[in-house]
Order: sequence, then C-alpha cells, then structure tokens
Amino acid sequence: MVDIAIPIRPMKKIVEERYEFCIWMALIAKDRAIKNIEKKKRGEKTQVNLDIFTMPKHTKSMFGEYFKTPKYTDLAYFGGHTENVSCLAVLKNKLYSGSWDKTIKIWDMKTYKEEGSLIGHMIGHTDNVICLCVQADENKLYSGSIDRTIRVWDTKTHEHIATLVRHTCRVSCLAVLKNKLFSGSYDESICVWNTTTYEQIAVLRGHTSIVDCLIIHENKLYSGSKNIHVWDTETYEDIATLFPPSHVDKYPITLIVKCFAIHDGKLYSGHNGGTIRIWNLKTYTQIHLFSLHSYSSAMCFAFHENRLYSGHHDGNIHIWDTKTPNHIAKVSGHTTLVSCIVIHENKLVSGGFHKTINVLKI
Repeated sequence: MVDIAIPIRPMKKIVEERYEFCIWMALIAKDRAIKNIEKKKRGEKTQVNLDIFTMPKHTKSMFGEYFKTPKYTDLAYFGGHTENVSCLAVLKNKLYSGSWDKTIKIWDMKTYKEEGSLIGHMIGHTDNVICLCVQADENKLYSGSIDRTIRVWDTKTHEHIATLVRHTCRVSCLAVLKNKLFSGSYDESICVWNTTTYEQIAVLRGHTSIVDCLIIHENKLYSGSKNIHVWDTETYEDIATLFPPSHVDKYPITLIVKCFAIHDGKLYSGHNGGTIRIWNLKTYTQIHLFSLHSYSSAMCFAFHENRLYSGHHDGNIHIWDTKTPNHIAKVSGHTTLVSCIVIHENKLVSGGFHKTINVLKI
C-alpha cells in the first residue's frame, strides 16, 4: 500500500469541536436546570432534560441560542513576506502588513486572490517594522521600527512623506488622535508629534520599563508596560496608574502589558502569562479576568460585535463572549505566535511568525 500525503491547510482545523461541545453542554445543562426549577415553582411543565443521548428531534429545543457557535471559512492566505508578519492595519479596502523583512505590503481586501491581492510595497525602514497606525481623515499611514524611526506614508500614492526621529530604542506602538501622533518605545518614553508639521511637541515619562502598547479613548491615552498609565491627551498629565500583578503563579517572567482594546466602557489588557484583565474606565479598577491554563501570552486584540478575539504566543486565537463573560472557542491554524489581528467587514485577518497572513470569514 502506498501512503499518499494529502495537504491540509492549517485553518481547516479551526474549531476544536470536542472542547467546544463540552463547554456548551455545561452551559446548557446549567441554564436548563435553572429554568426547570423556576417552572416547577410556578406549576408549569418542565423542559426536556438535557441528555447527550436524547432524540434528535429534541436537539433544537435543547440547544437553542447556546449552540450558535461561530464557524469559520477560509478565504485567503497572503504569503508575500519573507520574514515574520508583525503588524496589520486596514484603511477602506486596503490591508497594510508590516514585517521583519523591513517592508510594508499593501493588499486588496476585495479580491482575496492569493496571487493577485498584493498591490504595492512601502520600502524605507532599515530594520524590522513593528507597528502600524492609520489616520483615515488625512490618508496617512504611520510605521514604527526597530530602526528607532517613524515613517509617514501617503495611503493613496504609497509614497514616503516624512521620517520622525527622536526615540533611542525601537518604536513599539503608535496611536493617533486628531493632529497628534503618540509613539511608545523601548526607551520607556512616549513621544507626541504634530501630524501636520511632524515636530515633536511633548515627551511623556513615567514608565520604568518598555512601553509596548497604546490606545486612545475619549481624550485619554492608555499606555502599557509593567503598569498601565492614563494620560490626558491635551495637558499630558499623568491621570492615573493601574497596577496589574507583577507575576502569575508558576509563571517566572515579570508581566508586561502586550496589547489593549476598549469596548463598552471597559479596557481590556493582554499580558504575557496568559491573562486578559478587564478594567472599569471610570474607577480604574479590575473587574474581571480571563485566564488560560497554558500561560500563553496574549499578543493582540480585535473586537467584533460582543466578541473579543485574542491572538496568543502559542499560535491560537481565542474568542471570548464579553457579555457573559465566557470563553467561546479556540481558532487554530498559525503554527507559531499570532502577532496581529484585525477585523474588516466580517473577516478576521491575522498575521504571525510563520510569514503568512490568514483571512477567515467570521
């Protein structure tokens, strides 16, 4: 007998169905039991008992809304980079990807053709491209690099406009608000730039370690390092400091905030060590914690409706329900670290350290 190797795309093994099924069965059983108790008290007929061997005709009535598990469909794989894909940004129907190969590539998000979606390049950085940020109203793309510079690009012509130089270590994160660009760096500082003149107008200091992520919400800048600092974007005052634990049990490395997301008045912070912390933006207190037993670091976030998508160091993307809050599913496919994810028109786009970009319908 001759063994025939059948190539299977990684993203075909997306939802771990047995794990998913166990989660939903537990939730359904709990909900069904509560409803039956309430109905019994009212003298009403109780619902069908939850039994894995129940008749098929009862499946729909038993599972109801709980079994609306997200399903994923492969759309495309973009494979133009020669090194790790470190960052993604979307503007209109263009996807921008930054890589350790020192380039930024531009992809057409309408076609999803593996061979024909690459529509341009931005070349100029002399070291790994680490972060990207778009300014839609000005048609500008900002890129930060290990070469310690920020480059400004025209998103229509793809031409280089300016280079901003001030940081003494890699530029790790970017955020823009009106005519101000904020850049975080491994030199522990945050620089503020005028996006018209490209002049530096302020430097924010307060962190005692690398600044790895930034996010802006309602004229406040949140910066992630060992701690989370909150800054006034007008006065540059350090308003508050949020103190996540410095260590997680059995995880020997000091925790660093790796990524941010804001949704429904809450700040989500992803950390190495496999934790995602949820903060109240009014009181600056932690109100919930998502935790993974694998200690796999949360590297990037994206929101779609009431679901949080988190990319992790182990190559998985986890999906969380922000209302319950519960873990919904795990998307596998990347063979190593997931460094960046964005969502565009019901499509999940992810990049990582396997040099390709995956596009899934969600």
